[in-house]
Amino acid sequence: MPRLGSIEVTAPEIIGVVDSVIAQADLDRLSARGLRVLEFRFDSFKEPIAAAVELARANRPKFAILGTMRETETNSKSLESAHAQFIEVVDAVDIEIATKEPLCSSLVSIVRNAGKQLMISHHNFSNVPATGDLNSIYEQARRMSPDFIKFAIAARSRAEVESLMRFLVAHTGEGVPLSVFAMGKPGLISRVAAGMLGSLFTYGYLTEPNAPGQLSAVELLDLKDRLYPEI
Repeated sequence: MPRLGSIEVTAPEIIGVVDSVIAQADLDRLSARGLRVLEFRFDSFKEPIAAAVELARANRPKFAILGTMRETETNSKSLESAHAQFIEVVDAVDIEIATKEPLCSSLVSIVRNAGKQLMISHHNFSNVPATGDLNSIYEQARRMSPDFIKFAIAARSRAEVESLMRFLVAHTGEGVPLSVFAMGKPGLISRVAAGMLGSLFTYGYLTEPNAPGQLSAVELLDLKDRLYPEI
């Protein structure tokens, strides 16, 4: 069974997305409710990164921590120093496969040299690509020797959701735990049901959605209790 940090994770493991400094009491309530993993979106905090780092540090005893900071047009030159700043307080780091080289390789080295786990992710906010294109991206991700692979792709129709789920089934059990789900209204069901097909993680917001069609962590916890009672 895969582990994120010290936590043994089971599909669908819910990840609560932290994108601003929130009250410790709220995080404590989520922990008591059964949430075990937090993603700190260090790129979304309006507060200084030092405040986000301290919040993550304070919660590592209760949660496994995934750290994420995406490349943008304005932050490329500071991404390495930012990762070095938060790497000590996370268990794993998510790096977008489209991050430009040599920056991408440098970020992967920061993660590996710190002894942290690596998630390689692919995002597409337009549509579900052809299966051949998905397979090519998947193989590219595997060559980076990650601990986890994530595909989050906007779906325009039920047919696109079905295509993405077939891709998930085809590659589940190949050695690297996969998280695959569709964004947007047509893909909403995949955020819950993909766990039955082997998708390891699903993401829920704590304050407001940061992706199309995203449910709250509380909603996902409730649905997991109802639909996956054996977990």
